[in-house]
Amino acid sequence: PRTWWHWVSGNITKAGITADLEAMQRVGIREAQIFNVGIGFPEGPVQYMSNEWLEMFRFAVSEANRLGMQVAFNNCAGWSSSGGACVKPENSMQTVTYSETQVNGGKTVNLKLKQPETKYNYYRDIVVWAFPTPQGKERVNDLKTKSLSGDGFPVHLEPDLKAIGKASLITQKSLINLSPRMKADGTLVWKAPAGNWTILRMGYTTNGTQNHPATGSGLGLECDKLSRKALDAYWKDGVQPILDKVGTLVGPTLYNSLIDSYEVGCGNWTEGFEREFEKRCGYSCMKYLPVLAGYYVESGNQSERFLWDFRKTIGEMMADNYFGHFG
Repeated sequence: PRTWWHWVSGNITKAGITADLEAMQRVGIREAQIFNVGIGFPEGPVQYMSNEWLEMFRFAVSEANRLGMQVAFNNCAGWSSSGGACVKPENSMQTVTYSETQVNGGKTVNLKLKQPETKYNYYRDIVVWAFPTPQGKERVNDLKTKSLSGDGFPVHLEPDLKAIGKASLITQKSLINLSPRMKADGTLVWKAPAGNWTILRMGYTTNGTQNHPATGSGLGLECDKLSRKALDAYWKDGVQPILDKVGTLVGPTLYNSLIDSYEVGCGNWTEGFEREFEKRCGYSCMKYLPVLAGYYVESGNQSERFLWDFRKTIGEMMADNYFGHFG
């Protein structure tokens, strides 16, 4: 038998640890799973991952060893999911973001493109596309759900099979890549052909999701679930110090670390995502990216198929680079 063992808001003492474990041992519990949670109680003196906290953790494992028990721990403060103060924005969950600019062509355009929505002062460009502004107004419905840019996961999501009018479509051959023409500060100089053009600046930023329920030094950004590099960085700062402190009791007494539950929504981009997409799906996603801004590319059918492949790639990368790599 095993049980959760909540260490609430830093209210931890060695006497309390001993009393809890001895009580568990008396009634036959053989594994205690440590969760450090902040659930509305007054803050205690022991800050999560501080030297004092690490010593409390080591003491708990040594007491469990004395009592013939084992210990496990959730891999971060709270119970969802994998994050904390050590996670930098570049290693956190990422989301596609974009800005749109309308221009009249037939002249040289010299303007500064608006930087897309940015959180935690972290943003990276993906591509800048220009295309003739569609005359039709049809746009992808339920876009946040279909692009995994909302708060939750879609359930039983069916493709939209309605026909899309030609006036609402973008063709791939009409797309012009202006990325080489944009300077680092967003300034764009472009000799635009005649007509009305939409300039779509696309990039990614952190989605700002944090682990929970946690407080104080345990609270921070969730690590990028699509990136082994990000998970390795999180493990180095958020898990390895615990293992180092416990030492030789890792394995026989400190038996496992777990991801308890997943309640942190979804990221939909990571560094190098476009290469992973092409490797897994067999075609480039780059000329379909305007779909993530709500535009239909080529047809409604192809746009919905792209969105399916987009979600499928994210699911596969999450399985491989988060759950699989963590295991």
